[in-house]
Amino acid sequence: TTLKLLAAIFIGRILFEVTLALTKHEDRPDIDWRAASWIWPWLVGSLIIGFLGRYGNWGFHKVLPDWYDLGVVAVFSLVVFYFAVSVASPAERVLAMVENTQAEFAAADAELAD
Repeated sequence: TTLKLLAAIFIGRILFEVTLALTKHEDRPDIDWRAASWIWPWLVGSLIIGFLGRYGNWGFHKVLPDWYDLGVVAVFSLVVFYFAVSVASPAERVLAMVENTQAEFAAADAELAD
């Protein structure tokens, strides 16, 4: 499942980059790539741990014994969680983006109502 999820996110990222490249600069959203930098290490690490644990199907099955793999996942996820918190966007910036999006939706709703 993790491999399929990783492939789908990779394809989505390619489509996203193509869309950004085809969008006028002034219409592009302001993207904080640093705040999302935890996603790929977490997905790839989860994939590797899964292959080394009880879910591995490529010849690496059970390098990590049952229940030890769960402990490794827990520790790895906590490390990634603290990294993700350290690179998160400031709350003020997130609030401003939410308010901006709400204003854009309200304006679009007003146009549709006319």
